[in-house]
Amino acid sequence: MTFEEALELIESALESKMGKPLTFLDQEILKAAWENANYSAVADSLYLSVGHIKDSSSILWQRISDVMGKKVTKYNFRSLVEKQSTTTAIADAKVEVEPIAIAAAQGSDIDELETPKGNILIVDDLP
Repeated sequence: MTFEEALELIESALESKMGKPLTFLDQEILKAAWENANYSAVADSLYLSVGHIKDSSSILWQRISDVMGKKVTKYNFRSLVEKQSTTTAIADAKVEVEPIAIAAAQGSDIDELETPKGNILIVDDLP
């Protein structure tokens, strides 16, 4: 797994569950963690203080931990993401069974199945 793939995985998980994308600083912190670089290297490259990087990274690790359901740190980030990627790939490979297939297997008539119905509300807010 490359860093770009890991970044895409983390970014999509954070956006879908928290609705907040990664900032440039977040991406640089993740890249440093992926490459086992220290926070002072990130601070120097971005002309920021090490304290600011540590504060931002603490918030970032908490957000990722909330999404993954496990405590994530800069030391275990890479291994957890690679493990999650493998688990996700296995889960995606499983076959999903459609409700119609279940009904057919149980001997029900497919025509008798209720199809979900929904209402659509159209709002015209233009004057």
